[in-house]
Amino acid sequence: MIVTDLIEAVKEKAEGKRIKDLRVGLGYTAVLLDDDKCGLAYTFRNELGPCCCVCSEGGKIKGKKTIDIIQWAMSDNLVKSSIGIATINALLQDNVKEYNCSNVFEVLDIGAKDTLGVIGDFKPLTKGKGKKAKKLYVFERRESREDNYYSSNMINEYLPKCDIVVITSTSIINKTFDEIVKYCTKARQVAMVGPTTPLCPEVFKKYKIDILAGVLIEKPLKVLEIVSEGGGTKNFNDSVKQIYLEKLA
Repeated sequence: MIVTDLIEAVKEKAEGKRIKDLRVGLGYTAVLLDDDKCGLAYTFRNELGPCCCVCSEGGKIKGKKTIDIIQWAMSDNLVKSSIGIATINALLQDNVKEYNCSNVFEVLDIGAKDTLGVIGDFKPLTKGKGKKAKKLYVFERRESREDNYYSSNMINEYLPKCDIVVITSTSIINKTFDEIVKYCTKARQVAMVGPTTPLCPEVFKKYKIDILAGVLIEKPLKVLEIVSEGGGTKNFNDSVKQIYLEKLA
């Protein structure tokens, strides 16, 4: 399972560190460690239910051992899972030294004869370079009447037909990644995309992922502020550096 592999990969880095600050925003969750490394993960705000309390440990997380919080990535509680993944991402901030900073969608090898499968709603791709594909499947959990949009329940039927696959890294939080990736049987290129992406190529290459696109946090305190004020990807600007790693597999 991808989550257990990620936890195992960062255990050594987590030793001796503690949570310095934490923000569970409407768009993202941000975790700041006591070495001032910061990590992000998506907040599933529409799937948290009607209760005013979405995390029973609220008010008691600062100061906790990082080695304990990374275990939360395994939780079925989506807030706790986001906190766990954000903590893992904070630990991985210095894990990569060589990376690219251009638009990751431009390096996708999409040809006129290809079928493109996208898990998640990435408009810059589907309204841009994705139009080059002969056929486009966009899989979303929410209903949509837009052309080329399909229910996520149809992944098992159509994803095996795709030559290029782009997967939202929020699939790690809600534990759908392992099911999705097993249907990428025909794909010659598979990319994980989004600020939630753990920058851990040594783990993802085991799952035959070719590209990891995520963020390095340049201004941790500004990121915490943006997350607290309900901001998202469009608000981060120079607070983060959008990067990608390729040729993992």
